[in-house]
Amino acid sequence: MRYTPEQDVQALIDLCQRFGTKRLLEIGCNRGETMLALSERFPDLYMVGVDPGDYVPPLERAPTQFAEYLPAHRVGELVIDRPNVRIYRCRSRQFFAAAFAEPLFDGVFIDGDHRQAAVEHDTRLATRLLRPGGFIAWHDCDNEALGVVHALRALAIPALQVPGTWLAWWRP
Repeated sequence: MRYTPEQDVQALIDLCQRFGTKRLLEIGCNRGETMLALSERFPDLYMVGVDPGDYVPPLERAPTQFAEYLPAHRVGELVIDRPNVRIYRCRSRQFFAAAFAEPLFDGVFIDGDHRQAAVEHDTRLATRLLRPGGFIAWHDCDNEALGVVHALRALAIPALQVPGTWLAWWRP
């Protein structure tokens, strides 16, 4: 199952091209579909994917995304053999401790847990790991039932919605 529609992936490709992205972090990479499309378009783009898969106990999973929690060994399976990709099979808060081994990122794509508190946490994390002039993009910004829109409002982030997509972005 593909979770990010083609037009949304294309919008992310456009952002990476527009801002000359060399290093991208994806929070919530699942099997790596989006990273695969980006690595095919930008073979020199270094990408880091973070996703805990089923390391998250069932009672702690977002109910609207329950089916998206893959067995951890399948996280990033589409790109794990690519030399420009590194996969962390953990929650974003655990990645933050490991992130200091990684240089700052030019872009961060947030498509993990869509509950408001999780999006707020991932957004704060992204701002700390972002190089000046970089961008943050969020997926599923079209659905008021999910916490993405509410988190952006609570954080007073003036994210720009990409017309015809579920993607919004911002440059701090």
